[in-house]
Amino acid sequence: MKKLVLMGLMAMTTIAYGAEQNKPDALTSGVSSCQTLSLAEGKMAYEDSGHGSPVLVCIPGLGDSRGQFRLLAPILVSYGYRVVVVDPRGQGDSDGTFARFTASAIGDDVSDLLKSFPDGVYLVGNSSGAGSAAWIAENHPQQVKGIVFLDAFLRDHSMGFFLRNFMHLALSGFWGKDMWISYYQSLFKGHPPADQKEYCAALKDSLGLNRHMTAVRDMVFGSKSDIEAGLGKVHTPVLAIAGSLDPDFKQPEVEVDWIVKTLGGQKLMIENAGHYPHLEYPEQVAKAIQNFIKLQMN
Repeated sequence: MKKLVLMGLMAMTTIAYGAEQNKPDALTSGVSSCQTLSLAEGKMAYEDSGHGSPVLVCIPGLGDSRGQFRLLAPILVSYGYRVVVVDPRGQGDSDGTFARFTASAIGDDVSDLLKSFPDGVYLVGNSSGAGSAAWIAENHPQQVKGIVFLDAFLRDHSMGFFLRNFMHLALSGFWGKDMWISYYQSLFKGHPPADQKEYCAALKDSLGLNRHMTAVRDMVFGSKSDIEAGLGKVHTPVLAIAGSLDPDFKQPEVEVDWIVKTLGGQKLMIENAGHYPHLEYPEQVAKAIQNFIKLQMN
């Protein structure tokens, strides 16, 4: 987050299913066309591809879209899995008409989608999306066979007075979209995807949709205390993956060790990766997920 301050200073000074939609390819998962699930306050966009078993449901982190899984999802489909990737409320092609933008609220949205899969699914959650996955496992354990955490935020991390107030300013003005994209790009360390420029341009456009920047701000400043409080009720198998150079954590491996200590399970550090190891080294992450699932099925 300290890098966000520097970037900000630079930027500021110089359940019914809807019909398929034609959306920019840059924000898709790369596996199928967009569908929507109607919820009480708006629609949630998602893609559903593959016809195998088990089903994997992927949840991106805040300020991103289902396109975050554009490299990972096709590999998982090639393994024979059915892969569903979602746009959380206020992100990507999902509506921004919702009253709350929290990891737990997103978890409830995804849980509604999971009613279509009575045999249960494996959840793959990145960043705040990992918090949503934990929420589902706590409150709807029958829906979840296992969780793969990707650089997970499952608890609050302290933010100093100066940083908090600066970020309020940085993300609230007309420069907010540029600020967020600059910060987003800084989270890649080892091997950013080849289409990074095109994807970020499309992502910036999506942030201009109604209340999408409100969703970003609410998620950045919102508490995850409800997620952490429920971790003691999560008993599903867990695989915790993180990039060794993730700048969102002072010590990424320490955070992963805390997750494994709290929830049990396995851990994997992806060397030279940042906050999105599944975009920097998708084959390595996909193979780890495959091995994790095989272990649960044996």
